[in-house]
Amino acid sequence: MTLDEYRNTCRAVHTELPRRYSQLRKSFKMLPLKTQRIWSDRLPASTAREYAALMKKINDRTFFGDTLQLYLDEVMEGLLNNPANRKWLKHAGTKGGSTASLLTQALYATSLTGDKTELAYFFKRAFCMGIAAAPGCHE
Repeated sequence: MTLDEYRNTCRAVHTELPRRYSQLRKSFKMLPLKTQRIWSDRLPASTAREYAALMKKINDRTFFGDTLQLYLDEVMEGLLNNPANRKWLKHAGTKGGSTASLLTQALYATSLTGDKTELAYFFKRAFCMGIAAAPGCHE
């Protein structure tokens, strides 16, 4: 699929979605892997290094304005909904994402004693991971 074909298909779906949302939601099915890869390959790209740098900016709490920082806290800091985490963490946030061929995770934390940590990792395509190896994973 060329980039122009992809863009035209996206526009058509975007136009149709509001009118047929309920119907489409009921008939949703998993897209074939080939289609998922076409979509995934056209998502905005970044690196683990850039994500870790962004986590540092969020964790330092000085880069973004107060209003945006409060919004980021609300979106990112679900870890602090657990009272056990609030016993040792002042701030902690995470953002992950995955497609059929990509797994990403970025996180930050500031302990009550002021220790800070930022981390990001990306696994792409043929990488297999898990507690138990999937059949055929290491072939």
